[in-house]
Amino acid sequence: MSIKISHIRIKRNGPLQEDFSFTPARFNLIYGGNETGKTYLVEAIIKMTFGDGSNSPFKNLLRQWEVGGAVRVSGLPGQEGPVSLTRSTSEGKRFANHFGGSEKTLPPDFSKLLVVRTGEPNLSEETDGVGETTLRAFLSGESLLDDIEKNIPSTIKGTAILIDRLDGHNKGPVKAWHQSRKEREKLDGLLETINQHSPGSIHLLRQAKAEKKMEIEDLYRAKQYHAATLHGQAKELDKQITLTPTEEDLADLKGKMALCRGREIERTDKTKKILDLQPSVKHQDWVAKATSLYESLVREPDTARTNRIFLLLSLASFAGLIICGLLGQNWGLAVGAILTLGFAIIHFGDRAGEVSRPLGEEQELKRLQAAYLDHFGEPLTNLASLQAQTSLLNKRCQEEQLLRGQVQDIEIEIASLKREVQSSLSRFVDGDVLESQWDAQIASLRQARRNLVEETNTILTQLATLDVPKEQFLIEDPGTEWDPSRFRDAKSEIRNLSIQIEEKEGELNQLRSEVSQNVGESITKKWEDLLSALEKKREEKAATYKNTTAEIIGMKCVYEAISKARSQENLQITENLDDPQLHDDLFSTTRRYNKLTRDEDGLLRLWDNNEEDFPLSMLSTGTKEQAMIALRVAFAEKALQGEQAFLIL
Repeated sequence: MSIKISHIRIKRNGPLQEDFSFTPARFNLIYGGNETGKTYLVEAIIKMTFGDGSNSPFKNLLRQWEVGGAVRVSGLPGQEGPVSLTRSTSEGKRFANHFGGSEKTLPPDFSKLLVVRTGEPNLSEETDGVGETTLRAFLSGESLLDDIEKNIPSTIKGTAILIDRLDGHNKGPVKAWHQSRKEREKLDGLLETINQHSPGSIHLLRQAKAEKKMEIEDLYRAKQYHAATLHGQAKELDKQITLTPTEEDLADLKGKMALCRGREIERTDKTKKILDLQPSVKHQDWVAKATSLYESLVREPDTARTNRIFLLLSLASFAGLIICGLLGQNWGLAVGAILTLGFAIIHFGDRAGEVSRPLGEEQELKRLQAAYLDHFGEPLTNLASLQAQTSLLNKRCQEEQLLRGQVQDIEIEIASLKREVQSSLSRFVDGDVLESQWDAQIASLRQARRNLVEETNTILTQLATLDVPKEQFLIEDPGTEWDPSRFRDAKSEIRNLSIQIEEKEGELNQLRSEVSQNVGESITKKWEDLLSALEKKREEKAATYKNTTAEIIGMKCVYEAISKARSQENLQITENLDDPQLHDDLFSTTRRYNKLTRDEDGLLRLWDNNEEDFPLSMLSTGTKEQAMIALRVAFAEKALQGEQAFLIL
């Protein structure tokens, strides 16, 4: 959509005697006599659309009439409908500002091409003409290059900028550069020497020494606090140690535990023996009764006893008979034979007269023998064996009774020992400890005490190493952590700094004379004043050198850029003047000339269809005005990039 003025409303003022209201067509001609307000209308439209403030291109170019009314413009970028512009519209909302930020930002002098207050046809520097400045502003930046180049001295134009120096004629700015560099280097060399032996370096050394002393003081306070902390830890550990059993306590506990377990083993052994004696004890009553019964069953009559006596006498006589035979005593043989025969006859004669055992007793005896075999696993041969068994059972019964009494005493002792062990453990352990955990608990208590003792000894060793008297203990935390290696390093650094300070003070006196000569001050002045004056002088020389260098390099770079751009600018102007659209507009207005060029002197020339060229300044006023119209239209189209806008003449 093209940009156009859709309505104009101007209130009467000055030469305008009546309010002016007008809805423009595509082309409009407003005419009237002199002093009827035509120029006033143009100025009113300019003030409303372009403004005349500090940012307006028409600043100080319009008469100071107070105008009223409004100009409604349609087709502005970013506006959906018409926009009414008045005298009070802010500068940011004027016509040209609607193109700000878009790709079609208007050039600074665009308004001068859209609005022409008079028909000034000359190509000059006047406000309303299309002069050399306008051509360069719209077709190139050459005018700006010319203004800049005027300020660059010819000496700098021929100076070469190298990596570490400037190479040019030693005069003017280049000579000043060499002089400032020499003076700066001289002062730099002196300052470098002073920096190695200066009072400033001594001050830094002294300051570093003071800082190290403060660091040592802080560390010593940290050491005092650390000693107090260790002392408190040792006391706390001592309290904990008193709550743990001593080795004597543990040895007593172990002894009681060992005695208890020994008694338990003894009880187990005696209980086993009792169990082993139980079968014998169980058969004791039966054996007593069986013995009495057996004695009644196997008791012998008196004849049987007498018979056994004669048997024994017969055996003895026979033995004497044999001995006498061996000794050759014949009389003994005869006596022995008679006695042996006689006793034998008596013995066997008595046995023939024995009475046999009753049948009932015989059966009872067999039952008794079978029961004996069942109880003891061996046959009952005679009364002696039964009596021996009775004696054995009696002995075992007595032994079993004795063992039972001993086991009872042992159990009482074991219970007492367990109570003592549990009572001792309860002094050091909360709650009851299972018997199965006694050994582990004692081992844990022993290890705990050893750990506490070891930790206490470690802390006491550290405390002794600190070598801080108890009266110097520091209770409050100084905020610094004790670091012995840092403490040693700080002491070593203080010794080194003291040596360096002595050496620097000896070297410093040699520089005082040279510095005082360079700054023009008395040698008796303080080092601080001398160094301050030297630094100030060096800064002045360095600033002069820096500014001179920057100025020369800057102007040289600008000159080189101008030289490089000038050929491009000339080519750009030529190409813009050779624009076919400009030629078409030129021919449309003049109907004769179809080409516009610029010669080497910068003058414009018109060419006709016969390829003849004429200086524009030599042509008639009408032709000049036609050429100006063509130029303005061509420039406006180039600025608007194809969009249409209004033109006020």
